[in-house]
Amino acid sequence: QGDFSRAAIGNRVVSRIHVHDLARLCVAVADLARAEPHNAPRLVHAVDGHSVGQREVFNWLEARYDLKIPGDWRSQPYVGRHIRSRFLDQLLPTGLQYPDYRSGFADCLE
Repeated sequence: QGDFSRAAIGNRVVSRIHVHDLARLCVAVADLARAEPHNAPRLVHAVDGHSVGQREVFNWLEARYDLKIPGDWRSQPYVGRHIRSRFLDQLLPTGLQYPDYRSGFADCLE
């Protein structure tokens, strides 16, 4: 439809991970499960650790790319919760290649 439906959900907290970091994390979990099946986590929150409200992300996108994102997200209260990955540092000791939404969006959009 050509709309930006994420803007219609207001100012929700969103936890993200770049697809390349997600792939690295999946491989790390699979490698650990193969090597140490009893020590591998059964659930991994695949997030970058910098969950933020939509308003922050949309403001950044508008300023960086000189565009206007529709929706009522500007006036909506901040809702949701922050998610952290308990196992991320253990599974990816070198860290994420794209540690926050800015670096992830910049890679995807440029």
